Amino acid sequence: DKNRELADAHAEIKALKYSERLKEKAVNELSEELQKVDEKLKAAEAVLETKNLEIKRINEEKKAALAAQFAAEATLRRVHAA
Repeated sequence: DKNRELADAHAEIKALKYSERLKEKAVNELSEELQKVDEKLKAAEAVLETKNLEIKRINEEKKAALAAQFAAEATLRRVHAA
C-alpha cells in the first residue's frame, strides 16, 4: 500500500514537472511573440512620426505659398490701381 502511494506521488510529481515545463515553454513563446509585436509597434510609431513631420512640413510650405500668393495679388492690385 505504501509502495502504491509512493508510486502515485511520484507519478503526480512527474506530471506536475511536465506541466510546469509546458507552461514555461508557452511563456517563453509568448514572450518572444510579444517582443516581435513590440518591435513592429515601435517601427510603426517611427513611420507615423516621420509621416506626421512630413505633413507638418507640407502644411508649412502650403501656408508660405499662400502668403506669397496673397502678397503677389496685393502687389498686382497696387500696380493696377496706380
